[in-house]
Amino acid sequence: MALVIFPTPIYSQNLKSLISLQELLSTNPPTSTSGNVNIINTSSSTGESLLLALAYLPFLFFFSTGDGIPINALGSYESFAAASLAMQHLNTGDGSIVPELSDIHKRCPLRFTSKAFDTEASQRVGVDHIISITDRSRTDQLLPCGILGAAYSSISVPTSIISGLRGFPQISPISTSSSLDDKSQYKLFGRTVPNDDGTAIPLLAKLEEWNVNYLAVLHVDDAYGNAFAKGINLAAQQVPNLQVETVDISYSPSDEEVLEAINKLKNTQYTYFFGILFSEDIDRIMTEAFNQGIAGDGIHQWLFSDGVGSYIGSKQFEEGSPLAKAFRGTGVLSAVGGIPGIESYDKLVSSLQQLNNEDDVAYLESLLPSDYIDGKVVNHTVVTRGKDFLTAPGLVAPFLYDAVVLIGMAACRLVEQFNITDDEYFTGEELYDALLSNLTSFEGTSGRVVLDSTTGTRDPRSALYSLTNFIDDKDASDDDNVQFKAVGTDVFKFGQWESLAPYTFNDGTQKVALDLPALETNSNYLSTGLRVVGLLLCCAVFVMSAAFTYWTYANRCERVVKSSQPIFLYLLTGGIVILGEQRLCL
Repeated sequence: MALVIFPTPIYSQNLKSLISLQELLSTNPPTSTSGNVNIINTSSSTGESLLLALAYLPFLFFFSTGDGIPINALGSYESFAAASLAMQHLNTGDGSIVPELSDIHKRCPLRFTSKAFDTEASQRVGVDHIISITDRSRTDQLLPCGILGAAYSSISVPTSIISGLRGFPQISPISTSSSLDDKSQYKLFGRTVPNDDGTAIPLLAKLEEWNVNYLAVLHVDDAYGNAFAKGINLAAQQVPNLQVETVDISYSPSDEEVLEAINKLKNTQYTYFFGILFSEDIDRIMTEAFNQGIAGDGIHQWLFSDGVGSYIGSKQFEEGSPLAKAFRGTGVLSAVGGIPGIESYDKLVSSLQQLNNEDDVAYLESLLPSDYIDGKVVNHTVVTRGKDFLTAPGLVAPFLYDAVVLIGMAACRLVEQFNITDDEYFTGEELYDALLSNLTSFEGTSGRVVLDSTTGTRDPRSALYSLTNFIDDKDASDDDNVQFKAVGTDVFKFGQWESLAPYTFNDGTQKVALDLPALETNSNYLSTGLRVVGLLLCCAVFVMSAAFTYWTYANRCERVVKSSQPIFLYLLTGGIVILGEQRLCL
């Protein structure tokens, strides 16, 4: 039976095509596979038999941390909404954000759908999911066309090994470890975000702009943190006079590990610190930093990587508490999917906000993770029904939207190379090769999306970086609690930082802080009494030297003076004056 293009009407800024697909799949229609594409046997309203070519893109990300409490630090929920929006635009040929998608549904028979899986920020859970969803022998689930995720590099490392071995491309929107560029291990891995080596460049450029020559780096001891720290060290070798010290700390460290790591930072005597950390441990780390006097004192400055996300601005702190003092004036450096004022980014923000309606939110909730073990239940509605849901895209959403569009465009381009009447679709290896082709580059919400043809990593020259400063939000704070607002102070593009607003340091000023503590000099001056005695003795030396000089001159013709040589005696008295001045007067 021949494959035909499944008719899909165009809907504006909602997920109706995805809702229709979900309703179709809920009837359990006969399903087979061709390459990495699912072939769904269905029928039209007139009873005509149709075959639907369905590209399934499961999304692996963290929606909790294993405790059953939903977490949205990087915009996990908005990211899934962005992925769904991208699939809606692919299914309906909506080019409102990416013009290349206009009418793509008319020339491409593929339709796209997804489902979210919670890695719980755990390697074990992530690996369990990837083994399950890539099992080609299972007939009770759709076969992935490609895989979206994961978030943390430490999870993308093992999962992408498995997905690559099993023939499924895996595209991450946020994993930045440089080790993932190794094609001998991660052969089908790609990402729409630059790696950490690329992120080190804007960091050091900002430090150079601030005239900072000493930097201490505290990094989590995993694939993400180790590769990031290594990238900073490599980049620092190209910056004259810059000294970098690195200290590692384990993920979920004990209190003793936190104390030891902060003590090592303190011993560097540096005042600038860069934390490659995650939000789960940052409170304990910064509290200990405050207790040891290297945070919250107006002298020491902290910057963080994107692993912290928007955590600092998402909660209130007790006024005057260690955390309130430590987080004030901190900053987060991250690759960003866009900034307000960029047309495609603004359109994404607007489109996501329009998804905040009962039908679309209910659809998203139906595909959020529910496959927890040990009787665990995560109440996702805490986020999806909250007042802030979809009001802002978060860090990951633009990169994930572009990742879905990239896969969709590459898949549709491959379809043009196949005779669809033969029911033959592409393999994962063929799809990955198409992803790396410059023919699939496009102007997305995060800039011009171009992957390196060798590594599959986003070309850093096509990405934007932002420095976000956290300062007091007077409108959200009160007498008892303080909340910080995120202010985008600088954007890095085309190799240079562009200032958008003044950066406020921990002391509350915009004056760039010193990179080493100010020197404290102890002059050790003599007491007034001793100085008086010294001056009197100095005067006595002057008087006696002058007297002996006059005596020598007056008796220069005497035999004993001649034999002693007057010139030599003058030298002696003159030397005594100099010696007395140095020893007594000074």
